[in-house]
Amino acid sequence: MAVARSTSEPALGRRITARNAAEARMLRVLDHQWERKASWLHAQQQRLEVAGTGDAATPKAGVIHKDLARTRMCRSDSRLAMSRPLSSITTRNVTRNPQVESVSPNFFGQRPQSATVRSPSDGSPAKLEERIQKAVSKIAQGLHVALLGASASEMHKRELEGEPLRKILREPSEEDACRIFRHFLRLKEQEADRAAAKLQMRRQRLLEWGKEPDRDDPRIPDPLSRLAWTSFFRWVEQESTLGVNPESRRAYAGLFRGARLWFRKCASMAQRNDGLSLGLLLSLAYPTASSRVVAELLVWIGAHELEQICHETPRLIDDDERKQLERIFHTAYAKGRAFVTVDDIAGGDFRDKHTQLHTLVDAALAQQVFGDGPIDLLKFLEFMCEYGCQGHAGVAEVTLPDGLRLTHCRRPEFRFQGWLATFPSEAELARRRMIDGLELELKSWRSGKGY
Repeated sequence: MAVARSTSEPALGRRITARNAAEARMLRVLDHQWERKASWLHAQQQRLEVAGTGDAATPKAGVIHKDLARTRMCRSDSRLAMSRPLSSITTRNVTRNPQVESVSPNFFGQRPQSATVRSPSDGSPAKLEERIQKAVSKIAQGLHVALLGASASEMHKRELEGEPLRKILREPSEEDACRIFRHFLRLKEQEADRAAAKLQMRRQRLLEWGKEPDRDDPRIPDPLSRLAWTSFFRWVEQESTLGVNPESRRAYAGLFRGARLWFRKCASMAQRNDGLSLGLLLSLAYPTASSRVVAELLVWIGAHELEQICHETPRLIDDDERKQLERIFHTAYAKGRAFVTVDDIAGGDFRDKHTQLHTLVDAALAQQVFGDGPIDLLKFLEFMCEYGCQGHAGVAEVTLPDGLRLTHCRRPEFRFQGWLATFPSEAELARRRMIDGLELELKSWRSGKGY
């Protein structure tokens, strides 16, 4: 949106219209610097008139000639760099357009404001609500372009045709939610790298000063903590500067302006202080979605992450294998009883020669495998079946042929049940902590307290 300038003579001798707020601030700074020089010129002219010098045709040292002072500024001629008409200094604050905010020439000690056009209805609630709605639309479109690869030109075309926002944006899907989640994690990694580099620099300075560096924090960082707003705005600004095409850069610029307005006018104090959460990023990408829809997106993300670390379901033994194990249990060990003991598996207390030849384990090994307590048929099937198989449908743990133990896991919050490693690696353990963070985020959005 073009920003109007003051109706007084501009510093460069022609009317200049700023294309954005940054250019408007730069033009205001140039005019501010010019006013300081022009005040000095005006003072020199007044000294010349007070002194009553009649020799106007002969310019003196330190005095600007009247004809030269009437000449407009020319950037290519350094001798005429201070040739702005002095009459514009006195009329600088008397603007013909009362809607244009101007700065006094005496306002030298502070940073000049941007030359924005302020209409009388800018402060009204209706006008502010309209600006916020437009900002929310720009945020959603910019996030869809940056994170989901949507076409900026197509979205802009449909917006000009008057289509509603819910039809312009994509429908929520598991794939798009996971892509937003992955990008959120990348932003978190970049933020952590910058923090680590800053900490390393601090340690080097402390060592140079002969001081003891700070100790490392033993606490494990939360992998799904909130993203700082400075990191988010830095990423948006980089995308708006380094976009691949003009349409994308325009969408990123709209995202930056809309996010800044939303941060100033709509964000709560907790949101400003705590940072940007994953649920809030999803709600900004889908502004028409309710808290329940955001919670459902978090369910999709959590289920997808669990499927990434889930192992294949072990095979359940067939009927022939089960009948064979049941016959061995009843004829060789139980002999009419409902359960057996470890000594029965080892051959009994009084083993004859025939029993010793047909028994492959001793009491110590049987106790190590089965543990203490009675052994019923289901427990016998669970431990005596083939490796990597389930002895019955209610098995909770299975040992694979390579020695890896799997545990049947249920996560009702994500509608997931599957087999996970009993002793996970460090990478899988970090991923499980992230899934736990997703569960906390999901509960907060389901309760309506997410932000």
